Order: sequence, then structure tokens, then C-alpha cells
Amino acid sequence: MKIVSWSIDGFGVFRDHAGPELPDGITVLHGPNEAGKSTLLAFIRGVLFGFKDRRSGTVYEAPAGARHGGRLVLQSDGRLLTVDRQAGRRNAPPHVTYGDGEPGTPGDLLRMLGNADKALFESIFAFSLAELQALSSLSDEGVAERIFSAGLTGAGLSARRALTATEQRAAEIFRKMARQDKLRTALAAYDRAQADLSTARHLAGEYARRQDEERAAEQDLQELQRQVEAQREEVRRVTDLLELWPPWQALVEAQAAADSFPSLPPLAVESLAELVRTLELQRDRLERQPRLHASLRVAREQADAALADLGPAWTEERLAALDTSIPAREAIRSCQQQLEKAASATQAAAIALDRARDELRQREQDLAEFQRTMPTEEPPPEH
Repeated sequence: MKIVSWSIDGFGVFRDHAGPELPDGITVLHGPNEAGKSTLLAFIRGVLFGFKDRRSGTVYEAPAGARHGGRLVLQSDGRLLTVDRQAGRRNAPPHVTYGDGEPGTPGDLLRMLGNADKALFESIFAFSLAELQALSSLSDEGVAERIFSAGLTGAGLSARRALTATEQRAAEIFRKMARQDKLRTALAAYDRAQADLSTARHLAGEYARRQDEERAAEQDLQELQRQVEAQREEVRRVTDLLELWPPWQALVEAQAAADSFPSLPPLAVESLAELVRTLELQRDRLERQPRLHASLRVAREQADAALADLGPAWTEERLAALDTSIPAREAIRSCQQQLEKAASATQAAAIALDRARDELRQREQDLAEFQRTMPTEEPPPEH
């Protein structure tokens, strides 16, 4: 990862400050005291891992009227990544954007940092003068232990403290415990701890390689998914073609059969079309015949039911002669109208049925006569 440039809205002595684009290789920033070198280091740390509050360290307040924060432009594997972070809400995630405008995530920033956390970054890659002076008081062995502790994500000085505690415990065991079995138990526990420590170091070294393998596997999985979807689309296309093949073949055969028929004169074509329309009309009338009969049957059943409600001795004549009062006449007139309508409907249905049958027979005879007298196309004379 490389820092390409920075832009500070407001941070300590800086206000609306844009740094130059840094060249490849090592870049040395120098200047007199209070020029802002430590402030710039704190700004870079803050953008990458979050700005400190008053409880955790020095706060580089923004000048009056300026936004507290800014952005860094990073580069890794040929891709640019802009990280924008503003102070204020504690632990607010940064706004990450790639150079081509594609939105990124805090996870993209973490991967670009090689999964280094704040403690590892400040201990190994970006430490201040005060932190460097703290390292100078350590022996060579102490420096190695400090670097090893920083290499364990989030460990801080826990490794050195663990070694000190181990030495103190060993001295106590050798001083106070004389029984040999306790010493052997302690030595066995120490060996197990050493083995666990060796395993942890090995796993820490394998972490980056495993991440690369995971990213490669994700890319392979995406490619396989794309290929599977393409194959599914091809299967759908072939299935549609197979389903369309029978009707298309039937259409081709019907077209070929139609092309083989002899051509007809225009008047014959019009007459044939008229006969076809008439035939369809007669067929429609025949199809309506059951409905007409059903309507007639319902009307008759209603009339019979009305008469039966009066009793078995009642007839239509007796009912008509029973009473001549106005209400009675109106009731009788209503019944007569229903009976007349039913009779008329029956007669009309019978007449329509007979007419439809006669017309159908006539049209079928006309069609047969037309087909019999229709001229046939003579074969062309041989040359």
C-alpha cells in the first residue's frame, strides 16, 4: 500500500490543506519544530483508524469554521482508494470510494492495510518521536519482543508481560517447590505453551497467504456461477426451440399443402367464402337449439307448477271461469300471458329450428353442387 496524497479540511494547524502527489519510493517530510509533522502523522492515523477523543489522547482541534477531518488517497495493486473520515461521532466508519467512482467498504480499506489494526500500525509502520524514544531504552532483546508483540494483532506489550510473568513464576517454582513431580508438571506446561506459541506464529505467517487463497477462491466461485447461469440460459433457449418445433413443422406442412392446391377464380373464392360464412351461421343456430329447448322447458315447468299449486282438480279452463273480479282477472291474465309467452317461445323455437335445418340442408347442397361444378386446373401441355 502507498499513500498517494492527502487533503485536510481542518486538523490542528492545517486548514483546507492539500498535499502534493507523492512520488514512488521513500518520501521524507522535514521542517522546523511546530511545522506540523506530528500533526500530519496523527491525521494519517486518524483517517485510517479513527480520530482520538479527549479521553484517549491529544485532540487536534480544527481551526474555527473548518470541518474536523479530511481524506487520504491510497494505492495498492494499481487501484486508487479514497478514504474520507470526519471527526465527531465516535467510531463512525469512513467513507471509502475507488478511483473509478465505485463505492468501497471499510473492509476494502482493511484489506489494503494488510489487515493491520491500529496497534500494529502505530507500533511498526507509523510511530511518533515519543514512541521512538520509548523504544531506544530497550535492549536488543526488548526491541525484538516489542516488534513481536506488535505483530500479534491487538496484543500491545502483552508478550513482554507474559515473558516477565513466566520468568517470575519459574523462579517461584524453583525456589519454593522441592517436589520433583511439580517441577516436571510445570516444565510440561511450559513445553505445551511453547508449542502453542510456535503454532500461533506459524498461523500468523499463514494468514496473508490464506487471505489471498480466499480471494482467489471467491473469484473462481463467481466465474463458475457466471458459467452456470450461462448454461442455464442456453438450456432454456434449447427447451423453447424444442417446444416450438412441432407447431412450426405443422405450419410448414400446412403451407406446403396450401401451395399445392389449384388456384381458384376470384368469383369462386368469394362465393366459397360466402358459403363458409353461411355454414358457420347455421351451425351457430344449431348450437343455440338446445338452449331454446331448455328455455321452453323451463317456461312450461313454471306454468305447470303454478297450476299444480292450486290442487289436482284445477285445470286451465276451470281457473279461467272461477272468478271474474278485477283482481282475479288480473291474476288470470298474468297466467295466460305467461302461458302464451311460453307457447309462443315454443312455436318460435320450433319454427327457427325447422328453418335452420332447411337452410343448413340447402347450403350443404349448394356447397356440394359448387364443389362438383368447380373447374379443375388442367395440366400444362407438354412441349
